[in-house]
Amino acid sequence: ESFLPPLEAPERKTLGDLAEASGGLPLALVLMGRRLRGRGFPGQPRRFRAALEELRDPSLRLDLEGSVLPERGEIPVSLRWALERSEGALSPTTRETLGSLSLLPPKPASFAETVALAVAGTGTDPLDELVDAGLLEPQGGDRYALHQTVRDFAALRGPAPGAAIRLAEAGETLARDLREDPSRDLEYPLLERAFEAARSEGSERLRPLLLGLHDLLELRGLYDAAQD
Repeated sequence: ESFLPPLEAPERKTLGDLAEASGGLPLALVLMGRRLRGRGFPGQPRRFRAALEELRDPSLRLDLEGSVLPERGEIPVSLRWALERSEGALSPTTRETLGSLSLLPPKPASFAETVALAVAGTGTDPLDELVDAGLLEPQGGDRYALHQTVRDFAALRGPAPGAAIRLAEAGETLARDLREDPSRDLEYPLLERAFEAARSEGSERLRPLLLGLHDLLELRGLYDAAQD
């Protein structure tokens, strides 16, 4: 924040939200900082707040440009440019898998390999390819995490047909397992995404997902939210 104008509490909160939305990715933070510095609007807090609000748009954040100085000349770099280069080296099936995984919760949440395979509807090779490309992060054991910025990029491509239904089905299985073993509350973000997928598809699987969410909320002591 050292190169930004003095910030009031609301602006500081928005800035913190943006840092969280970018997943703390250094290039994203630098590009957002340059954008805000270029639009500092001295004495115009309204315009500065508007610039902050603009950055809430994932597509805009992906298209912010900076520059790097390679051996020959200076070239513009954006997050989208960098991610498209990584994505371009993937097989078509793996690119489709990445789009489907955008339905899953981003970091700091993680998800099991079985869930990723179920949602993607593929084998393990695309997951291995995504890990090798740095687009999917292994979390130890059989779990993975998807960086928020990668998730935003993949979401713009969209999931493969049927991925939302497969997520709802995976959530139904997870909800049933959680009712038997509610101590696995790290799965709560995934269950939320499964519920959203089921609702968007008009699925009849909402009831078991709701029951699983209810149990997890009560386990966390969020009784008011559980009643809602």
